[in-house]
Formats: sequence, C-alpha cells, structure tokens
Amino acid sequence: MILAIIQCLNPITSVLLSAWASQLPPSLWFQGFFQGVSMFTLVEVFLLPWIQGLLIFFAKRWGFYVIISITGYILASNIREASLSHAHGANFLAFLVGIILNLGLIVYFFLPSVRSVYFRKDLRWWESLPRYKTNVTITVENEDHVKTSATLVDLSLGGAGVSISDGFINHEDIISLLIPYQNKTILMRAIVVYGRSLGHGHTRYGLEWVNSPEEDRTLIMKWVYSLEKNEAKQSRSLPSLSEDFLVWFREAKRNPKVWVPRLPKSK
Repeated sequence: MILAIIQCLNPITSVLLSAWASQLPPSLWFQGFFQGVSMFTLVEVFLLPWIQGLLIFFAKRWGFYVIISITGYILASNIREASLSHAHGANFLAFLVGIILNLGLIVYFFLPSVRSVYFRKDLRWWESLPRYKTNVTITVENEDHVKTSATLVDLSLGGAGVSISDGFINHEDIISLLIPYQNKTILMRAIVVYGRSLGHGHTRYGLEWVNSPEEDRTLIMKWVYSLEKNEAKQSRSLPSLSEDFLVWFREAKRNPKVWVPRLPKSK
C-alpha cells in the first residue's frame, strides 16, 4: 500500500523536481507546462503513475507485466529526453534522479519476494475467504512445542483468527491448534500470516491452514458451512488503512527490511 501511495504522488514529485531544475516557482512552472503541451505528454506525466499505483495496490499477475512495461517506457523516455535536450547542471540532475528511481523500481519488482506476491495468490492474505466470528477457547502449540490457551475469534475454509498473548507466536511461524468441536478435538496446522495488537497484552493473528489431517479439515469444512448456513456474522479480517500504515511505520523505523515482503517459511 505504501509504495502504491508513493507512486500515485509521483506527478507531484515530478512537478517539484522540474520546477527546482528550472529555478522557477512550482505554480509558475505548472502554468507554463500546460501551454502547448500534447495530450500524450499529459498522459505520460500524470496518468501513467496513477495506473502504476493502482496496479501496485491490487497486486495481480497481469498487473505485474503492465507495471514493468510502464516503468520501462518511462525509463526509456527519460533517457531519450536527457540525450536529446543535452541537459546539464540541475536539469541533468533531475533527469538522472528520474532514471535512477525508475531503474530502481524495475529492480525492486524483480526481487523474488516482491514478484511472488503478484504470482502467488496464497500470499495475498487480504483476498482470503469469508471469516465467520467465533468465540471458542482453544490450545495453541508454538514452534518450541510450548502450549497455551487462546481464543478462536474467527474461522474460514482457508484459515482462522486467534487472540493470544503477545510474543507467544510470530509472523511466519508454523503452529498447531487443538480446537474443540462437537465432543471432538480438531488438530490443525497453520502458518502465521499477519498480526495486529489488541492491547492489554494480546495480539490477533491471522492464520492460513497448512498440511492438516484430512479428517480434521473435513470437520473444519462442516463447521464453516454450518456457520454460513446459520448466517453467522462475518469478521473484518483486514486492518483499516490507518491501522495498516501505523503498524508499517512503526516497523519501518526499526527495520528498513519492511520495504521488501517476507516470504513464508516452507510449509
């Protein structure tokens, strides 16, 4: 989301950078830019970055190719304009910044962990199946084989949400859940996909089922279908945009690696 917003703000950055290179106030440069400029140039400067931003946000396979194509076109256009205008000084620096940023964006999207988000639907947890609200006390076993009680707060065919003490499990951990259901105990294994603090020493974790016994998966399916049939309330499994940004910003201050998605461990 952060990169999508930055990309949508790219036209403003381009105007400020060009105005600085021309040693003109941004408002004056903006007025002069529209005098005699072609529609094609307007699309290139103002529309293409917005298309890139939207495609970055929605993270679809076909969007990956469009993003790379648009960025490659803008990169080639910057190189061509820099060579034809014989830019020097501040103008050359402005072109150089644009070339470096677009080249860096192409390299970034070809990083395995970034590219995988666009080509693997299972990594896009925000596209998960509907989750139905529950309130069941369960047992969770972490990777150190330590067990503790937790609350199953929602359930779906693809995963679940649990409320558990802070720090007991971590992002990308593969854990086991013992879930009571109709006088039986369901054993499910899951990978921790994301976490959101609930305060008071507890965190809500989103889980994705992995490598669970067939019999237990069948019981989960029956449970979910019964919740759907009874029109159980659905849980909002995604954090709001403001929550998402604040979580990212706090993490970014401590660790710059948050700019690159982390692939889950092998299941």
